[in-house]
Amino acid sequence: LAASVEVALRVAVEQIPISSLLEADPVRIPALAFLIAGDNEDNDYEPLVFNTASRPEAPLPNWISINPDNGQISMIRRPTASELPSQLRIDCDLFAAEGVVGRASVGIVAQKFAGSAAPWLNATASSVEKYAHSLLERGVWVGLHRHFEAVYDFGQQRARQEVRLGAWLEVMTRILRLLRSASGAKLELGIPTR
Repeated sequence: LAASVEVALRVAVEQIPISSLLEADPVRIPALAFLIAGDNEDNDYEPLVFNTASRPEAPLPNWISINPDNGQISMIRRPTASELPSQLRIDCDLFAAEGVVGRASVGIVAQKFAGSAAPWLNATASSVEKYAHSLLERGVWVGLHRHFEAVYDFGQQRARQEVRLGAWLEVMTRILRLLRSASGAKLELGIPTR
């Protein structure tokens, strides 16, 4: 289940609409999804620094910034049409006390996604499906359910909630942290009760 949430988070930040950077909900790089990916499962914590300056071959355009403390992507000013490529790829090194512990890659796109066509909303379904069929300890299952409700309607509609990217990233990153904590405490398996 945690792996599907990691994949959903990485998919969501491959196509960040520039319009999302103007919304009230901040868009932050979900570092945990990039730190855990692969063989290095000891990096189960937030990095100390998000650094794009360590990538001189691909500097950030002067209209965008990434907060080195929390990975928030912000627009300094609106780019002109000529400054905005169809997709801007940003690689960000993730630093901890021991040095670089991962690299996050995100994409900024000019395209604005209408309603349910947003990649992050489409990525929700797979994680919810795995969650619905998981054998989690009841307390963990109920706790996760409360968080999943912010991005998915479990009522008769059984559909993705239309939420802004920043809010979706916040919820799904929190779900990933909860899943990692439950796994570390060996709470993942239990009698499937609902």
